[in-house]
Amino acid sequence: MEPKKRENEFYSLWVLIAQTKDAMSEARHKKIQKFTTNERRAVLSCVQYHGGEATPTQISRYLVRKLNSVSEILKRMELEGLIKKSSGVNKRKVIVKLTRKGCRLFEQSYENEVDKEMLSVLNKKERQSLAAYLKDLRKKAFLELGMPISKIPFSSRPVSAGASRKPGRTRLMRAK
Repeated sequence: MEPKKRENEFYSLWVLIAQTKDAMSEARHKKIQKFTTNERRAVLSCVQYHGGEATPTQISRYLVRKLNSVSEILKRMELEGLIKKSSGVNKRKVIVKLTRKGCRLFEQSYENEVDKEMLSVLNKKERQSLAAYLKDLRKKAFLELGMPISKIPFSSRPVSAGASRKPGRTRLMRAK
C-alpha cells in the first residue's frame, strides 16, 4: 500500500525556490562562463560594494559563507590575478582589492544581458514585488541564523568610496 501523498505548501515553495535559484545559476553560468563563475562574480561584487576594498570577514558575510570557504576562494582568485591581498593599517587585518584584470572581469559580468533576459519574463511591478518578497525571506533566514540584517549588505549597484548611490555613478576601484 502506497503512503498517502499530501501537499505541503511550505516544502513545495522551498523546492520551487531552490530549483529556480539553481536553474538560473546554471543558465547564467552557461552563458557567461567565459567571464567568471557565480562565486567569483559575487566576490568581485562584494569588493565593489565596499568601495573597492573589503576584508575576508566582510566578504564572508556578504556571501553568507564560512570564512575558511571564502579564504579558499580568495586564494584561487589571487593566483588568477583577479584580486590583491594586502595588510591593513594595523597589519593584522587583510584587505582585498581588485586588480585591473578583476575590474575588467567585474564589468563584463555586471553588464551582461543574461540576468535581464531571464528576469524579463516578469514586468517591472512583478520584479519589484519579487524583490520585496525575497528581502523578507532573506531577513527571516538571517534572523534564524542569528545574523543581524544590518551586517549583511545588499545593493543592486556597487559603488566606490565617496561615490553616490545614484544610477550611473558606479566607479570601479582597483588595487594599484
